[in-house]
Amino acid sequence: MPADISFLRKPPPVYLIGASLVIQDARTIIPSGGLLVRDRIVEKVCTFKALRTEHSSSFYRFLPDSIILPGLVNAHAHIELSSLGPLNGSQNGFVPWLIDLVRRRALLPPGARSAGFRMGLNSILASGTTSIGDIASFGFPAESLDIPARRSYLARSGLRTLTLIEALGLDPSQARDRAAALDNRIQENARPVSPFRRLRFGVSIHAPYSVSDDLASSVARLARRRSLPIAAHLLETPFERNVPRRRPAFREYCAAFGWDPAWLDDRPSSPIEWLDRHHLLTPNTLAIHGIHLNQREMTALARRRISLVLCPRSNLYLHDRLPPVRELVGRGVPLAIGTDSLASNFSLSLWDEIRALHERFPEIPPSRLFEIATAGGAAALGLAGRVGVLHAGYCADFTVLRPPFRVDTERRLFYNLIRSAQDAHVQGVVTDGRLRFQRTIQP
Repeated sequence: MPADISFLRKPPPVYLIGASLVIQDARTIIPSGGLLVRDRIVEKVCTFKALRTEHSSSFYRFLPDSIILPGLVNAHAHIELSSLGPLNGSQNGFVPWLIDLVRRRALLPPGARSAGFRMGLNSILASGTTSIGDIASFGFPAESLDIPARRSYLARSGLRTLTLIEALGLDPSQARDRAAALDNRIQENARPVSPFRRLRFGVSIHAPYSVSDDLASSVARLARRRSLPIAAHLLETPFERNVPRRRPAFREYCAAFGWDPAWLDDRPSSPIEWLDRHHLLTPNTLAIHGIHLNQREMTALARRRISLVLCPRSNLYLHDRLPPVRELVGRGVPLAIGTDSLASNFSLSLWDEIRALHERFPEIPPSRLFEIATAGGAAALGLAGRVGVLHAGYCADFTVLRPPFRVDTERRLFYNLIRSAQDAHVQGVVTDGRLRFQRTIQP
């Protein structure tokens, strides 16, 4: 029987909602717990009995056999690629996959791009995710790869979104035009949508190997001028080190775009040094992938408190390897989790990503993996203090889950969740205290 949460479609200004277990954060689980939500904000979290005693006149609902948990945070996605489906990257290698991706995406008509985008948003919501970091790339002219009504789709979805508008181009002669196009895109999109500011915008450089020095400096200046977060794909490939033009894969990549591999000859051996040279390593920087990080680079990320987004299943699909997760955890690098895109993955479910990490790194406590997928993602997207946990004063962003196991005890709860939770067990997803997704077909 589905959880009775339909009242959350048009919730009263104040309500109580409880469940057999309430997960406040990765350290606090409340049996027969509940939330007091007032004006879209969590006002109190404690036992449901105590809330009913203190607020006997408020509307209430208790959900047996269910868990209320903080909404998951998908810190790296390319929702605009959802209509492509997994390409043949695992067999052909990363560079042929990337070239094929660019070619196939350019052939998609606007209607197909929009339909895929809406499908991706729905899939993310259905997995229990409430916040996302999404990359938005554009062509030249900029309109050539647009998702019509992208901003409207995001606003209507209810997801809390950081859209990172991406700069790409290794040709130094095009840097000025590409920087101007990026600035125009930010001006067009970065106006408020609602008083609750669920939609935010930032900038991204595709990767150190695909952005010229002049373009990187322009992006850094734009980010400083507008106080924008920055993202970058970092060390996903081995050819990002030393002299990339000596590597056949990089020469193949440059040939596909008409770029000269020698343009990277004077780069430092570490992409992190190059990012720092261009003032792209800030407390608001979000690094993505990190498969080939060395010890010194991990230490630098930890010291600078720069979040790294792990995309385990995409990394396995395209590269058949993962970042040094055990060492990253041990060194205290701030971590988050993302799905990447459906062009390199088979779902947009964070449950699948957490499970993939657990299977390969069983020594990492399940509660730590849950924390990375919630509070860690919130911190990475600049949402710390607002989402990622269910504490008083935070936004009422939560997921209602009816798992396939008994929920009469908190013992081994995170282990059981990670091992067995699926999208099909998600009953509802709430942001700002309002229902955004409700499952009607039960597993």
